[in-house]
Amino acid sequence: MKVQETKKTEVDKVQVEEIPKEYRTLLSPCNIPAGDTSHLAVDDLKFALEQSDSRNIAVTGHYGSGKSSVANTCINEMGIGDKVLRISMSTFSLPVDTKPVGDNLYSDDIEYKIVQHLLYKCDKAKIPHSGFKRIRLPKEVNFSSYVTYTLIAFVCYIIAFEPTIFQIDSFYDAYHKLFGKEVGWWINLIADAVAVAYLIRYLWEVGKMLASKLHQIRSVKVEAKGVKLEASKDAEVSVFNRYLDEIVYIIQSNKYDYILFEDLDRLDNSDRLFLKIRELNMLINESETFKSQKRVVRFIYAIRDDVFTRELRTKCFDYIVAVVPVVDYYNVTDYLIKQYKSKGLFKTVETPVLEQLLNRVSGLRELKNIVNEYTLFQKSLKTHLSGDDENYEQKLLAVIVYKNLFPQDFARAYLKKGLFYKIFKNKSLFSEDETKELREKANASIHSMNEAREKIINIRKQYLEKLNDEVEVTSLIKDGYDYTLGQVASRDNLFGLFINNEFDRYTYTDHNREETGSMTYNFEFDEIEKKVTEDMGYYEAIDELSQAYNRSNDERLKLEKEIKVIENTALREVLRKIGGEKARAVFNKIYVKEYPAKENEPQSVNDEMVDTLLTMIYGGYITEDYYLYISKFYEGATSESDYQFTNAVLQGTERPFDQKLNNVKSVIRKFRVEDFKNNSILNYDILNYLLDNKEEHFLTSFIQTARKNPEFIVSYFQMSEKVNDQFFTRVFDGWDSCVNVIKGQEKTENSDVLLKLLFREAPITIKLSDDEIKYLEGKYEFLHSSITFYKLAKLKKFINKYNLCFETLVKPNKESQDLYDYCLTNKRFVISKKNLGVILGDSMIKKPMTAILELSNDKLKKYLINNQKTIATWFETSCNEESRAALLYMIKEAVGEDEWLAQYLSQQLYNFDDVSNLDKKSVELILSADKLAVKWHSVLDAYQVLGTLDNTLNEYLTRHAAVLSKERCVGDENLVALVHQQLFTGDKQSMNEFVKLLRSFDMPFTLEELGEMMMKESLKL
Repeated sequence: MKVQETKKTEVDKVQVEEIPKEYRTLLSPCNIPAGDTSHLAVDDLKFALEQSDSRNIAVTGHYGSGKSSVANTCINEMGIGDKVLRISMSTFSLPVDTKPVGDNLYSDDIEYKIVQHLLYKCDKAKIPHSGFKRIRLPKEVNFSSYVTYTLIAFVCYIIAFEPTIFQIDSFYDAYHKLFGKEVGWWINLIADAVAVAYLIRYLWEVGKMLASKLHQIRSVKVEAKGVKLEASKDAEVSVFNRYLDEIVYIIQSNKYDYILFEDLDRLDNSDRLFLKIRELNMLINESETFKSQKRVVRFIYAIRDDVFTRELRTKCFDYIVAVVPVVDYYNVTDYLIKQYKSKGLFKTVETPVLEQLLNRVSGLRELKNIVNEYTLFQKSLKTHLSGDDENYEQKLLAVIVYKNLFPQDFARAYLKKGLFYKIFKNKSLFSEDETKELREKANASIHSMNEAREKIINIRKQYLEKLNDEVEVTSLIKDGYDYTLGQVASRDNLFGLFINNEFDRYTYTDHNREETGSMTYNFEFDEIEKKVTEDMGYYEAIDELSQAYNRSNDERLKLEKEIKVIENTALREVLRKIGGEKARAVFNKIYVKEYPAKENEPQSVNDEMVDTLLTMIYGGYITEDYYLYISKFYEGATSESDYQFTNAVLQGTERPFDQKLNNVKSVIRKFRVEDFKNNSILNYDILNYLLDNKEEHFLTSFIQTARKNPEFIVSYFQMSEKVNDQFFTRVFDGWDSCVNVIKGQEKTENSDVLLKLLFREAPITIKLSDDEIKYLEGKYEFLHSSITFYKLAKLKKFINKYNLCFETLVKPNKESQDLYDYCLTNKRFVISKKNLGVILGDSMIKKPMTAILELSNDKLKKYLINNQKTIATWFETSCNEESRAALLYMIKEAVGEDEWLAQYLSQQLYNFDDVSNLDKKSVELILSADKLAVKWHSVLDAYQVLGTLDNTLNEYLTRHAAVLSKERCVGDENLVALVHQQLFTGDKQSMNEFVKLLRSFDMPFTLEELGEMMMKESLKL
């Protein structure tokens, strides 16, 4: 309220503020100062009027050059104002249907009008005998007095003539008896004399009235609203000749010595008319009335230079006074600077701008009116323009100039018509070609997106079809809602549930049993992947298609934003971009539509109007905010666009989010807080204004509405020219269901944008459920692909706050390396075979444990080692390049069961050469895995660790007897002797292996040893 009251006070102050008198000038002709160079024409006219033979004098010059000012100044200085009769053709109102009938009739109409001027401009009291009857003020007629006068006359007649019919004998007898005969005779004589006198006077007055009426009976018809003269006898006689006596009588009676004709050149056939007026002048001056009085009547004509041909110009006039124009196209700017800008007007308008705006102003009168209107508009509009736009003076001047040059087109703007209005209304026509090309490219990107999307959906269907090989799965159920496989394949959020094994049940059709039903969902996506392809996962299968889709989508968004930028670009910039020739073609197209040709007439274009408006818009003097300069501002005033938006909100009709609002503050003041809960309030300009001006009571409701319409949040981020990031922070602050909203978006594009904004802008105070956290944990690949969008420090805080452990890591690039390292160091990933493969890379296939132990990130290494038993189960048969240290670590830490460890050791390429420092269990595993180097020194080391030739070592020697037999068993003599003794006594080897192994020893057998061996052999036999 305080703001409105302050604005009202400012407006009222301006309304009462007086406009400086030096800025206000009348448009009517003015007196020319004696020292002015234009006064030379006044002196020239004086000279002509003083000459006895000059009776027809022309004052010539182009429109607005000051002809009337010269004539007025001369008349005033000569003091002959009461002797001048002015006849101006600009006041004539000729019937439209008179001209086509014929030039003669048209000329007669003009002559009638001149006679009408003579009649109505003169003093009616001075022409009592004129045959023209003028309309006079009605007098109240006393009919009772006329009756009384007539009755008195009747009585006088009876008294004077004593008609027999009125004689009464008894009256006479009484009369003579009363007065006597002598006295009665005298009384009768006197009465007769008085009666006769009254009758004579009565008849005299009646005769005068009849004579006056009979004198006025002419061939002239007088109407209530003017004089209509009609020829009653000879149609060939001109009006001037027919009523010459009346004209002479009027001029002579009113003592007119000068008749000033103005604007005769505006009428057609003016050359013929001038000859007739010259003839009239001659007839008047040659009449006996004027000759006898030695009077001369002079006609003065204020006319344009170009009215006559070379011959007629000097034939019609006795003297020609040429008026040098004060203002024309060439000096209008200099005159304005001298007369007005030097006095403080147009302070901020530079001279080159004045040159461009005023180069079509052709006369002083037009220039004065422009200044008058500019001054008035400036004072009226000052409160809402001066503080908003530093160029408001030149914009206002441009509007006022156009208003004066083309008043009809300007007036149509108030009716939402005309070139001035439609140029801005149809701004899109100027960039039509450019936007058309961009739209075609955008459509091509959409087509590419659809193709990639369709291929992704087809791949998804392949996975869905492998759900159950025994029955046909028809739908998947989540939270009581059934989704067909086609819906799951086409909607990212649903397919995400499928990947994460989050569906509750599924329906099926068993064609063999001809039955349908539903069962608990118990499928694992990893198993389904293996059914589709063994060498490539789902994300690898769609990776190229996803990249193609994203590239096309990015291109589409870029193109659509370019289109919006072009559509919102100022018309001035658009015109400069497309060039003058193309701009003019659009101007002409709009002009033709607004001003179509009349029937049976060719189409034409007002080139001057088009050129003027094009120049003003191109120069930035008339812009899209022109409406601020054509009507007075009131608190709450709106433009057409603002008006449409306001109505849409109040009526609940949705408008485009990007609708341009010109006066956002004014629009907002028309709404209540409740209106900001309406979806139609969602608008980029409204939002930016609320954020910039901290309109919290409105902003809170606006944000709540935006949360219910996520597509607005997405559109604002993608398409708005001005994006205020604090909006996204405000949106997510307290929006505890935001992740569920993101999950529920049907369009991938919308969910992706919202997810990006969540990770970047959401405060860590929002509450997330376990399900929502699990959803976010599946979005590491998304973060990786859009890593440059985020502020990494804030993203790390978000991850840490909600303890996110990402399900699927992605091999980092240069940009995502920091996030990747953070997640590994801080255990922000799930221990899984896929993630381990990303971490270890190719080593996962050949030497995973070696790679783990060689990790430089100690925290990561520790995290993996703590989960080594789980990790070890993912080691494949292809892992055969583990290092000695890694193998010994696995044996020592017992990362798996002995059987598994033996199996894993057996597939390694590495053979243990030295086992002397190993424990007994390790050696046994090595021997069982057959990974001891086939060397006698290795055998001796193993024997020494084991302390005996157990079955494992003996089996090893039996397996490799052929190889060992080629090498001498050398080493510690005592150790060799022990091995020799245990190896060759008893029944540990068959004779074949016995013989082979015996070759590696040089030691002899004792008789006791031979006897024992022979005994065991005989027992076998």
